[in-house]
Amino acid sequence: SDVIGALSLEHGARGVRSLFTSKPSDKEVARVRTLGALAVRSLGSVLSAAGAFNARARLLRSSLIASLGLPDEDQKTLNAEEPIAATALDAPAAVDAKLARAIVRGAFFAGMGDGMDPREETCVAEIARKLGVTAEDLNAARTEAKAMIDSSKDFGDACVDAIRYVLAAD
Repeated sequence: SDVIGALSLEHGARGVRSLFTSKPSDKEVARVRTLGALAVRSLGSVLSAAGAFNARARLLRSSLIASLGLPDEDQKTLNAEEPIAATALDAPAAVDAKLARAIVRGAFFAGMGDGMDPREETCVAEIARKLGVTAEDLNAARTEAKAMIDSSKDFGDACVDAIRYVLAAD
């Protein structure tokens, strides 16, 4: 969500430009194309690190792509790409530290969604290295992602219990 908040074109124009138009500038679209593609490819790397790139992983990646608000042609291109290994990712020099940490935290969150495989852990560490994320920030991102997973698990368990209660009479 932090990556989407920082990159999505759905926000429209920003700053003084927003007084005259809601369309983002060409410079902003180019920035989102570059950094958004990096986030999408990073997610694909993590989701495919432990084996096949399944339907759930494709849906998750497609959701990220749609949230970026890129033009249809860019969305189609990114959706058609096959996942690549983290070692093959090209990280542009223009990635600021806050966005890099958000990409790494999101990668951990995606990897932990179905249990963290050591190959996914290695993949996230490689992405962090390429983005210049420090070991301290890498560990903090891991901890934050784990806390998010644990808190959502409690909510999910409560939902399951509520459904069981409602369906008990049936």
